[in-house]
Amino acid sequence: MPITLEQRGNGLEALLQQLQQLKAQAVYVGVPDSANPTVEGTSLNLATLAAILELGNERIPSRPFLRQTLADNQQKYVEFFC
Repeated sequence: MPITLEQRGNGLEALLQQLQQLKAQAVYVGVPDSANPTVEGTSLNLATLAAILELGNERIPSRPFLRQTLADNQQKYVEFFC
């Protein structure tokens, strides 16, 4: 999606300052281990279930959803955040 900027007054300078501050921020991808519910019908929380699905275990094969999505869209993410 292309973005067009039009300067009106000093707004562009303020925008550039905000973008510089945002550039220093980090983006974390994944399922947080804190504050996540137990999956209904199991004793697992959402983060644990996500890890099992992503990596697999001794009984369940790996069914990656995070790694594949990141790999497929890496260039798009780099362009968006840089």
